[in-house]
Amino acid sequence: MILEGELRAATRALPSDLRAWMRMAVLERAVALCFGEYEDSDGGACPVVAAAKLAGAWQGGRIVDGFETWGGPDGPTGRVEDFVAYFDLVSDGKGVEHALGVVRSEIRPREGKEKPRRRVLAGACHRGRGSVERRGCERASGESSSATSLAKS
Repeated sequence: MILEGELRAATRALPSDLRAWMRMAVLERAVALCFGEYEDSDGGACPVVAAAKLAGAWQGGRIVDGFETWGGPDGPTGRVEDFVAYFDLVSDGKGVEHALGVVRSEIRPREGKEKPRRRVLAGACHRGRGSVERRGCERASGESSSATSLAKS
């Protein structure tokens, strides 16, 4: 229960434009969603990458320049990394559908706010999530695939 609360707080702390794109990615399932790594070999993506792909902010495994509130050349911002870590922890403990339910409850549309902007830019950003260990990844569709998971140091 504590991790779900942290995931709720981390979701609310995301930049509003990222939340808006994430809402589209999560609610419309425009991109297959998974946890444990930014992108998996089956085309799945964590909610942040799914949002970045829809926004035109993801190229070559990185967030492009122009999305400074999302991240930079050295990786995601602290707020984004916090979300990713809590999403992975909740997904690992309770399943990706449970984690997505928590996220959905926090990214519901708010009247007249958080309309996504599409920008197509060139540049670079995050490469990976700290120390990792290999293990199976439960995809949002309930399928299993190989993925990496955040390991606490």
